[in-house]
Amino acid sequence: MGNSIFSMYWVYAIVSVLSIFFAYLAQTKYTSSNGLVRSKVNLIFFFLSFAIPWAVIGFTRIGADYANYEMIIDRLDWTNLGNQGDSEYGFNMIAMALKSLLGGNVHGTIFLLKTITIVCIFASIYWMQDKLNIAMSVMFYLFMLYLPSFYLLSQCLAASLVVLVTVFFFRKGKLLLSLALLVAIGFVHNSVFLYIPFFFICAYGKPRKIQVGWLVALFIVAIVFSESIYRFAQTIEGFHYNNYMRSESAGTGLVLYAWSVVMMFLVYQMYKYDTDLKRSSFLMYYSAAICLFRILGMNFDVISRMELDFIFVYIILFPSYLRYHRETKKESILYAAVLLFMLYNGYHAITNRIGSPFSMMNYYIPINPFE
Repeated sequence: MGNSIFSMYWVYAIVSVLSIFFAYLAQTKYTSSNGLVRSKVNLIFFFLSFAIPWAVIGFTRIGADYANYEMIIDRLDWTNLGNQGDSEYGFNMIAMALKSLLGGNVHGTIFLLKTITIVCIFASIYWMQDKLNIAMSVMFYLFMLYLPSFYLLSQCLAASLVVLVTVFFFRKGKLLLSLALLVAIGFVHNSVFLYIPFFFICAYGKPRKIQVGWLVALFIVAIVFSESIYRFAQTIEGFHYNNYMRSESAGTGLVLYAWSVVMMFLVYQMYKYDTDLKRSSFLMYYSAAICLFRILGMNFDVISRMELDFIFVYIILFPSYLRYHRETKKESILYAAVLLFMLYNGYHAITNRIGSPFSMMNYYIPINPFE
């Protein structure tokens, strides 16, 4: 087992280095006729940056829950979409549609679900190419969402769709349509319903003082009434995560509180310098939500996974800010501090999430024309 995990570290390292390298090559900057700095993307390099991690996640059977999803999709049909206790109705509907399209091929269905997940992320990055550093976006994706995509299939699918819809809102500004799409995604994984209030508060564009007040109130309510929240969760019909409840808190949480303080300090510094009200509001609220869910996760383990729904912070907002703000010495120091913080996050995520054995036997052809 140890050798298998060691080899998985090497595979992940090679995938990450190559994907980030091609992402770096994919983006070039130029000055337009009106003096603005624009980005131009080399589609060949960008495709290579996508194809390398896609080949590993799409054509392997590794992941702690792979067998579970295989079983769920195998027993799916159009008459029992709402009777699968371990997955939501919307996810089952998408999986069943793909399964029907492939003539009942279970492995092919999982392959397409994984492909949709990573395509949504890279499509979001491409859509925001002129607003962010592509190499950083790809790097933060590989740090924070890529590994969970091997085993948290339904939530990572929902999280990638959330990123795409949030990018759609940033580019098009259509609030009602974005909210409707997010509600629909909530039926793919019901954690998205916790995301929607944060999205609405940010998108609605209230003054900054009011937003900070809402943040403080939210933290007080959530932490003081956490036990009531847990008890209420147990009463929700179809809520299948109650087995993740801890009998006691996981330690004192000093490291987690320190991590949260550092993150919010860095975010607040970015917030002060940022003149883009929409971006800074999303950055502040979403970062606070991530800290909040991690703290609540000390008692209710699955709550910490809600961070995945706010992955927009890492994949879009941080790289967007880091692309523009290095004009002064203070901003350069802040740039370095944020980058170090994200590298620490990546190290922590990698060491906690690589646990599935990897070998060449994991490779397979999910959609075999010769079957």
